[in-house]
Amino acid sequence: MIRLRAGLTSLVVILAIVLSVAQVKGPSTAPRVVVPVRLSDFQVDDLHMVSASVGWAVDGVTGDILHTAGSVESWRVVDPPGKPPLGYLSASVFFLGGEHAWAVMAGNGRSEVAVARTSDGGSRWITGPSLDPMSGMDLGLPAGDSMTVDTVTLDFVTSRDGWLAVGLGEEWNAAQGRAGTGTGLVLYRTTDGGAEWSTELRFTPFTTQHAGLRSGCASPEILFTSPTRGWETGACVEQTRDGGITWQMADPPRPSDISAARWRRRSCSSTQPSFASASVGWLALECAIPSGAGGMADVQVAYQTSDAGEEWIPRQLPVRWPQLPPTYGTLDGPHLGTRAWLLGATAQELRNAGPGTLSQALYQSADGGAHWTLVDPALPASSVDFVSAQFGFAVRACFGAAVGCTNPMLLQTIDGGVNWVQLHPHLLSGRLGSPLPYS
Repeated sequence: MIRLRAGLTSLVVILAIVLSVAQVKGPSTAPRVVVPVRLSDFQVDDLHMVSASVGWAVDGVTGDILHTAGSVESWRVVDPPGKPPLGYLSASVFFLGGEHAWAVMAGNGRSEVAVARTSDGGSRWITGPSLDPMSGMDLGLPAGDSMTVDTVTLDFVTSRDGWLAVGLGEEWNAAQGRAGTGTGLVLYRTTDGGAEWSTELRFTPFTTQHAGLRSGCASPEILFTSPTRGWETGACVEQTRDGGITWQMADPPRPSDISAARWRRRSCSSTQPSFASASVGWLALECAIPSGAGGMADVQVAYQTSDAGEEWIPRQLPVRWPQLPPTYGTLDGPHLGTRAWLLGATAQELRNAGPGTLSQALYQSADGGAHWTLVDPALPASSVDFVSAQFGFAVRACFGAAVGCTNPMLLQTIDGGVNWVQLHPHLLSGRLGSPLPYS
């Protein structure tokens, strides 16, 4: 899934932290094999494998939900009946293990949503009740303004405990000829797998019940690591310890190589955290910081935690602007301990990069990110997904804006990322997915 999910509580911990410099070993001398071949029937995106042969994906062209239970080269469309078209709502699918999945459906009009769920790999879907985020909510909007559902995010930590974050955006005010003046957030929670949803939080900049969220910080980008602990990221970093009812600010500390004066004038956004367990994880800030020439410099700062986010320690990574924080095996799938992978470009690659440059360096860490080993200096991929220390997959997705990308690929490794072979996925005939009554 797409899947970085999130809400953050926060305790501001001001510490004198020495930047830990990653020790990077050289690449393996073993031969590297990549055979680029165009995908036959579809474009794999949002790959979520739970074993070498069982997993989920989303078709990056059509938005179809895909499932495989026997071979990563044979997929079946398992869309719930009535699923909205591609682009209706972003981040609207969540996968848990090889059997459970949830998908956001259109409700009665664009102001409502519903969640369909499956527990058998997409063979059958049940659609839950229609939810109206604005129902019973005093939005407190200026005269003539109105809100509608903008984006949504699903997140589950077990097959029963989950959240639905609905981002609200203000529509054009036709009477005054201007755009709306704010955004909102409604957070729902389920404890029965999605049959029923309760409202945990309602937030707009114009109401007084903010539950600790700062104005301008409310974002549907949520990630929970337990039924009580969660993160909200985007413009800010917020943390909850009570399942999403209340939130507190969490500001990662200033890196030692950036002066306090420059750090105070920063403008940052955060990625979703990536957790190997409920306590060990990574977070990255992307900041604009004053430069010596009087302008602003773009800086990315990576942080690691080993105590569930009570303390975030700046870490130096061997690549610049990685696609994501270091990736572990998913919390719901393979538990790979402290083994992690990092995909990104080195400083030298950034200097040499030209139009259509899509290859990135792949690093592996066996100790949670303290030390990194280069395993592939030029992997033609946009994301990686490992199910064991040796067995993994890489996706190279091509979209309309990807300059020079004409060859989407699905790759597989059985030696930890040193060698990769091209897979040739195809769609099986027929679609799974049968409707069941609303519940």
